Amino acid sequence: MHVNDPLPLRALQLAQQHEYRRHGHGHQWRGRHVGGIRIISSGTAALLRNKRPLAVPTCAMLDVEVDRPEKIVLA
Repeated sequence: MHVNDPLPLRALQLAQQHEYRRHGHGHQWRGRHVGGIRIISSGTAALLRNKRPLAVPTCAMLDVEVDRPEKIVLA
């Protein structure tokens, strides 16, 4: 998902049909549980956002066997 509207995100959480949800609109890395769903945001691989430099470009990898997201620093 790449949305900033909390309603569809909340609907997915309430439906409890998925173990994982990945989103990226905020461009900040996250790996947390909310209501039994693992929420992952990979951050951003871009070096600039709104013409401002980012401190650390990141992506994410998820090990589903142990339910652990890993933050990968790209630079």
